[in-house]
Amino acid sequence: SARQAALLTEVTRDMLALYKGERLDKLENMLREIDRANIKTNAGLFFSTLAQESPDRGRSLVEHALEHVDCPLIAFASPVLQVLRSGTPDETLPLLLRMAHNDREDVRASLAGAYASAPLLNHPAEDDFACLRELIRTGNAGIKYRAAHALRWLAQAEPADRRLEFQRNGIEILLTVDIGEDPGLAEAVLESLDDQF
Repeated sequence: SARQAALLTEVTRDMLALYKGERLDKLENMLREIDRANIKTNAGLFFSTLAQESPDRGRSLVEHALEHVDCPLIAFASPVLQVLRSGTPDETLPLLLRMAHNDREDVRASLAGAYASAPLLNHPAEDDFACLRELIRTGNAGIKYRAAHALRWLAQAEPADRRLEFQRNGIEILLTVDIGEDPGLAEAVLESLDDQF
């Protein structure tokens, strides 16, 4: 509702402005306790609103999660990355590349999730393709699935006069996918190669 959205915006602006250093650690601990208690939340909406209101805070949240192994904030990086990539691509693409080359699976999973669940490839850059190439190379089937599934967004890539070029880049990436015996991964590849692609 509009009232909830207004409250979320206010809380994001006012409360998270205070989260730095020690307070950010408290936020991490709170998220860990929520996870341990198996409480379902929609914190992704909260953090995406944070990034919309302040891209710098959103970026610092992701940077913090990258610097701290086992930081629960990485679980909420996907919606933040979607907002940052859509709104400030030039500043965000280097961060995405660092994440794609990161050794941590939770980091790569968050990045793959961001690409798979939002039309970030509607306006692709070469760095997006570099990220997806790296994610496809991972040994994690879930990450490969999300990265392959993300390429379906190229069906609407802009500018339209470069769409075929973008789709060829996507096909080249898909041809490198080691499907093995994973039917889910095969399905993701086929969905990205359907007749509308």
